[in-house]
Amino acid sequence: MRSANNAQENKTALDEVDLFLHVLKQNEKILSSAPIIVLDLGGKNRTNYFIDSLKQKSADADNPRFIRELAVLKVMDYLKAEDFYVLDDHLNDHGHIVVADLLYKTLKDKRIIRS
Repeated sequence: MRSANNAQENKTALDEVDLFLHVLKQNEKILSSAPIIVLDLGGKNRTNYFIDSLKQKSADADNPRFIRELAVLKVMDYLKAEDFYVLDDHLNDHGHIVVADLLYKTLKDKRIIRS
């Protein structure tokens, strides 16, 4: 049953990525001058299908520059089971610190902020 869920999530993620990129492209005039950071915080059992697909599709040379330069963060690679509440899969205080640190590092690396 798990593989069927993964296949469905993969199909859905690919569709969601196409729609997400379409929305960005439709708003190129207002978005092209702003740095965009994308992450997925869906709970402790999430995979990286959306993020992996977005990373791959956004790199396509046919995309506008602002899409090719998206900062796509694989947050789930940094979070552990202990970073979520047991009962509802929301981030706990330590999980929020992990995400905040990753965002801060990304903002510095992209020179959006100075330290």
